[in-house]
Amino acid sequence: MYTQQPDLVIVDIVMPRMDGWELINRIRQLSDLPIMMLSASSSDQNIIRGLKMGACSFVSKPFNTDILLAKVEAVLRQAVVKDRETKTAVYTDDHLFISLHTQKVEVAGQPIKLSKTEYKLLAYLVTNANRLLTYDQIVENVWGWRNTDNVSNVHVYISRLRQKLEADPQNPQYLLLEYATGYRFQTVAAQ
Repeated sequence: MYTQQPDLVIVDIVMPRMDGWELINRIRQLSDLPIMMLSASSSDQNIIRGLKMGACSFVSKPFNTDILLAKVEAVLRQAVVKDRETKTAVYTDDHLFISLHTQKVEVAGQPIKLSKTEYKLLAYLVTNANRLLTYDQIVENVWGWRNTDNVSNVHVYISRLRQKLEADPQNPQYLLLEYATGYRFQTVAAQ
C-alpha cells in the first residue's frame, strides 16, 4: 500500500497542498513514527499544539544544521529505546499466542494479521496486562495524543481486535471494557 516507510518525518506548518497540522493528523491515523516540526512560526501556541498532536520535537527557523541533526539523532534514539521496551512481553494460552519481541500473533495456532495501530494497541495492553488503562492513557500511548476527543478510535480498534482475537467477540475474555473508564487485557490465569 505505502512504498516508503521512513524512520522519521520532519514537517513544516506552512507547506503546499496541505498544512503541517493536517499532515500530522494523517500520519497519526496510520503510524506512530517520530515526527519533528520545523517552522518559522514558533509561537508557544504552535509548539504546544504540535507536541500535543504527536510531534516529538519542534525546531524554530532559522536553525543551526548541527543542532537539527543532533535533535534528529536524539529522537531516533528515543524511538529505538521505546521500540525495544515494547517488544519484551510474551503471552500464551490454549487459544492465543502473542510475542511482542517477534511481533507474532496467533489464534488457535493460526497467524493473525494486524494493522500497525491494532498491533500497537495490543502491545500496549499486553505490556500492561491485568491493569485497567484509562482512555487517556490509551490515546496518549497508542496515538501519541493527549486529546481524549478521540476515544471513539479506542472503541473502533478494540472492536477490530476482538473480531480477530476473541473466540466470541460478543463475550470477550481478553479485551475487557471498564464502563466509562477504559480497557484492560485480561490474562486467562488472572480470571
